[in-house]
Amino acid sequence: MTMIEIHKSAKKVFSELILPASSIGIRIKVQSAGCNGHSYVMEWAYKQEEGDHVLLDLPVTVYIDSKSSMFLFGSELQYKVQQFQEGFEFVNPNETSKCGCGESFYVA
Repeated sequence: MTMIEIHKSAKKVFSELILPASSIGIRIKVQSAGCNGHSYVMEWAYKQEEGDHVLLDLPVTVYIDSKSSMFLFGSELQYKVQQFQEGFEFVNPNETSKCGCGESFYVA
């Protein structure tokens, strides 16, 4: 099992991204936030940090924060299109609960 799988729907969106001039890719991390304790963050990466897990076999290089690895192991990043919204979604088997709005999650 890999740390995180990138679904073909997310790869397609990655292939269409136009990175800011000084960006080297996308950073994925988990930070403390929300009513359930943790939230997923995707942002432009401007440098590789020590300990980053780097995914090179994608349309854009993805950097995963070393402290976030334990929360993301076995997850899949998808891009979902629904009737009134679309966006990236993390499918994480380690989540034990989510807040009502879906912005944060908890891992026991």
